[in-house]
Amino acid sequence: MADTNQPSVPTGPCTHIGIEVKNLEKTVELFTKVFGWGPWERRTVARKGILRGEPISYEGLRAWTKVGSVLLEIGETHGESTHTEFQAEHGGGIHHLAFDADDVKAIVDKLEELGLPLLQAGIGEGGKYDFAYINTESITGSNLILEFLPTAPNTEFRKGLDKAFKEKA
Repeated sequence: MADTNQPSVPTGPCTHIGIEVKNLEKTVELFTKVFGWGPWERRTVARKGILRGEPISYEGLRAWTKVGSVLLEIGETHGESTHTEFQAEHGGGIHHLAFDADDVKAIVDKLEELGLPLLQAGIGEGGKYDFAYINTESITGSNLILEFLPTAPNTEFRKGLDKAFKEKA
């Protein structure tokens, strides 16, 4: 009997859960007070990319912490992006699940064949994806987005976060 749980796309593990909020500082304060989560690593981001094929730029605040073995990303975003569209439509909440990927473009191509369109992407040097957001709503009926990140740069990024967490502990 064939294994029906074989993946259609080869990804690494889920690397983080992204939550979009209207006020990052108040959210971090609440999660720290109520759940004891922290320490938090905060950064300001400024990104350029494409949203539904059109060029965009946006900026925002990000804060990361580990909750058990899960890396949690809290985002407050300003400018044109899927994050701000999500805020306008849903008021915030779980925005994406992120996965490592050796070949983001191949995954995007395969998922588009399966009816899951590319929603937003950051394009780096050489035309390679820095990240890609895939919209699942056409199939799942939900607003959950899948994010794919290149394995090598993402590994270095997470090492930097891990170092910051250790220094703050």
